[in-house]
Amino acid sequence: MSGQVLDTNSKEKIPYVTVIAHTPEMVFVEGTATNNDGQYVLELPKGRYVLKFSFIGYKNTEKTIDLIANQQLELLLASDLTTLETVVVREERTSVEQKIDRKVINVGKDLQAGGGDAVEVLNQLSEVQTGIDGGIELRGSGNINVLVNGKPSPLEPQDLLQQIDASEIQQIELITTPSAKNRADGLTGIINIITKKKKEQGFSGTVSGSVSTNQQYRSGLALSNGLGKVNLSLNLNFSDRERDARNSRSRVSDALNYTQTGDNLFAGQVKSIKAGVDWFLDEKNEFSFSGGYTDNSHDIINTTRIEEDVLNYQFLSNNRHEHLSAEYNANYRRIFTNKNHYLEADIHFTDNRNDLSADYQADNEFRDDFLEYDSKVSNYSLDYVQPFSNGLVIESGLLYTIKDVSNDQVINDYDDTNLQNRFIFDEKNLGLYTLMKKEWGNLKGQFGLRYEVFWSESQFENTENQINRAFHNLFPSTHFTYAFTEKNSVNFGYNRRISRPNLWQINPFSNASDRFYNRQGNPSLNPEYSHNFEINFLNSFENWSFSPGVFYRNKTNIILPFYLTNNTDNTILRTYTNDGNSHAYGTEIAISIFPLSFLKTNINGNFYWEKINTTVDNDLGFLQLENNNWTIKNLFKINKKLSVDITWIYRGASTRRYSKSLETQKFDTAIRWKILKGKGNISLRVTDIFDTYQSESILFGAGFEENSLRKRESRIGYISFSYQFAKGGMTKKRNRKKRRFDAGATE
Repeated sequence: MSGQVLDTNSKEKIPYVTVIAHTPEMVFVEGTATNNDGQYVLELPKGRYVLKFSFIGYKNTEKTIDLIANQQLELLLASDLTTLETVVVREERTSVEQKIDRKVINVGKDLQAGGGDAVEVLNQLSEVQTGIDGGIELRGSGNINVLVNGKPSPLEPQDLLQQIDASEIQQIELITTPSAKNRADGLTGIINIITKKKKEQGFSGTVSGSVSTNQQYRSGLALSNGLGKVNLSLNLNFSDRERDARNSRSRVSDALNYTQTGDNLFAGQVKSIKAGVDWFLDEKNEFSFSGGYTDNSHDIINTTRIEEDVLNYQFLSNNRHEHLSAEYNANYRRIFTNKNHYLEADIHFTDNRNDLSADYQADNEFRDDFLEYDSKVSNYSLDYVQPFSNGLVIESGLLYTIKDVSNDQVINDYDDTNLQNRFIFDEKNLGLYTLMKKEWGNLKGQFGLRYEVFWSESQFENTENQINRAFHNLFPSTHFTYAFTEKNSVNFGYNRRISRPNLWQINPFSNASDRFYNRQGNPSLNPEYSHNFEINFLNSFENWSFSPGVFYRNKTNIILPFYLTNNTDNTILRTYTNDGNSHAYGTEIAISIFPLSFLKTNINGNFYWEKINTTVDNDLGFLQLENNNWTIKNLFKINKKLSVDITWIYRGASTRRYSKSLETQKFDTAIRWKILKGKGNISLRVTDIFDTYQSESILFGAGFEENSLRKRESRIGYISFSYQFAKGGMTKKRNRKKRRFDAGATE
């Protein structure tokens, strides 16, 4: 006796449904549960049976059958909302899920997330490397897209991630070989952060907050109200942060020797408000609208002492950064025969303003810099999904993106000279895709093709120099997963990606980070491309699991950073060119062990290696790059209310393009206590217990070697809390797929 269990309204497959066979006299004969695809199998002798189907949130259903040969039965279960109001979930969710084209990390209940921001959550993952200053890398490369709920942001990744409270995060998706449905930007892939969003009948609300030893304060309020056909939500968040860092740099050079030591103080506030409405017009039409505004402003104060061969002096800088962002999203879905057959339209708009001012003082000389960077981005998308009776699903759609950027720079130099620059950059991108999904028993396949047309215009007004660009490309993708058993499977993925030059790489302004370092873009840069292959295995056993993976990436027409040294004053200019190709290899391993009922241990490690081939004359950079990382997380569940987490994070010695970084490590610990009948949580967390986490590197250049050490305040204690002061019953959820402009739709 076999079959499948589906939801009556949505026709979605329902996993974990209990299926029990009784005789007509109600004597138990056999029982089972449906798998992830809602399928069940019962081995029964011939005869008459009463089949009982039951699952939390659905009405119990019985069917009487006469079994005289192999028989199939598809059953539809109707939801029972009244039973959902008293459900208490006792089990913790699996920390990692391997899907056909992405890895999903469930961090909603991670003890190490309490009181921090998204950077600290990502720092817990071995696949993601976070720098001392918040820079993000995936598989050893910073060429990635960072999204929030599938939507891009005009902010730099470190600014974006620092304004997301860790308590808001539900999942992190690591999409290393995105399908053709995803926009093709980002050679290494996509990091998508999914925040929590509750939908409940009636009014519900949660308040949260945290305080730390480094004068960091966070508070949040989440409200929602389910009114039948309309769902309303409101989120308010505030944080006040301070962070100290110590820096040192020493150089041995043919032209000039110097030693530089300094202190850095970061102080800022993040204020945000987000609101949304879901409207169910009828069973076939759904609409939603959301909007938000964020003020992320901070001061960065540097005091640097410099000792040169013939001169000693103090260098002061005071930087004020204001990042103001408004975001709006409208979504409409038309449902046809069932929930999986639909047409969806989505509009997403961001308006981002960045005012960056800096005052510099070296002895009695002064300089003022002001940089204004404004960006407006509009995304228009249309998606159509058509399922067929033989298990085939065809998806197709388009995405049209318009980006307008203006960049103004004003410099008042030491000698009273005044310099004003203006750089304008506009781009348009039209993407068309088609995607086919098909199952053949234990084998699932996904095949896609994407076509993109890209236009850009950039103008440097001071020189009246205008550069126009146009590219059109095809981006195929292929994914397979084969399940040997329910607990053992293998995944294969391939795609082609592109990295178009970003604003900082093409901006011709010369920006100085200090007296010795300048950066200048190259407006004539072309895109670089990559072919990506990966294989991942998933093996689950009774008390442990083992998941290794390997990947290969080939990059061509690389956007290559290189340094030019001025032998007169020993300054360095960083700029960019297109040259050469590279071959990158990597291996990743994840082990989960359950030696005792109260202990779970996760071990994650990786190693990345890349070989660069270039024809640049007198290139001084390293051509063989490598790094490795390990994370060991131990979760102790003392009882139903108390849990303890002890985590070790190791970043191995690495070789970058122009520098080598030494190994570093840290231990983090956290305790969570559930209070007030499970409605509240109190968490205590200490990061970097032994105060060992730092960034130490050696930079090599023409005629010099430079040693740098950066030690940010990392031994920090947090106390955080959350309390759900109102809770409604479950209500109908918005059925939209949350169109992802860089990451496609959710599965």
